[in-house]
Amino acid sequence: MHSKRIMITKPEQNEHKLFYSSDGEHKKALIGHLRIDFGSGDEFWHSWWGEHEEMNDDEFSDTLDHIFRTMRKHIFRDRESMKVYLKNLPTEQLDGSQGFKAECNGYDFYLRCNPNPGNYDCYCYCYEKELLEQAMSGQDESDDIEMGGM
Repeated sequence: MHSKRIMITKPEQNEHKLFYSSDGEHKKALIGHLRIDFGSGDEFWHSWWGEHEEMNDDEFSDTLDHIFRTMRKHIFRDRESMKVYLKNLPTEQLDGSQGFKAECNGYDFYLRCNPNPGNYDCYCYCYEKELLEQAMSGQDESDDIEMGGM
């Protein structure tokens, strides 16, 4: 059984690309992303964009649900709450937005927040942690095979 504890950290410089839809080895670990909009300020609208739906299993769905149920109590309560909480979270500046990383239950969530009317308030990119670590270190399963000389 995995822990349901959510660890929030400031992302490293080399993780900035994980906050956006982009190509690269890390995309192999991308389960999908959510777009979140507070509408007039206190609504909560979201849409899911799947990438590797085979990884979108019950364990991931339960973890994603846990993350957002927990964060809806404070940071995702409404747009103003997000503004307040972002001042106190370990965030990284990302082209006019603020980003932070949430880790839980073997998954990494990269949240890019921009709590301003007229834009989506948050994008959340969801990755399978072990696959992401392999991709970020430049490893894949073929690295375990060494070809001898002939």
